Amino acid sequence: MTGRSRILGLMARRTSAEIAREQAEMLRLSRTHTEAQGMVDRLGSMLEERRTKPGQGGLAADLRLNGALCAQIAAESARQQDRAAALEVELAAKQTEIARRDRKRQKLEEAYRDARTAEADAREARNAAALPPRMPGAGR
Repeated sequence: MTGRSRILGLMARRTSAEIAREQAEMLRLSRTHTEAQGMVDRLGSMLEERRTKPGQGGLAADLRLNGALCAQIAAESARQQDRAAALEVELAAKQTEIARRDRKRQKLEEAYRDARTAEADAREARNAAALPPRMPGAGR
């Protein structure tokens, strides 16, 4: 392995390492997205539990406090939904980037194989040219 094939092989390996890093980042984003989505679900449940049901009485101060708490929960839920949506967009971008790098890696590996084949053919041609010419009828 010399020259061009070596460089192409190294480039393919480097691209594979970049893909692995992107996949690790994508896994981290996926976990974060799942956590944000779970938080949205839990906050929604809390909000439903907190809301006063018809016919349920209470002191005005308690109702105000409950209303303020419900507003905070709703605001946090909206913030988490926005965060989850942003993470979805980021995940889609990562998938696109991984696909792009994978195509690049495949092309580099194909070019590497072609270069190796060309180098082997050139080596064979040099070896064949280095042999003395055969004399007709010398092998009888």
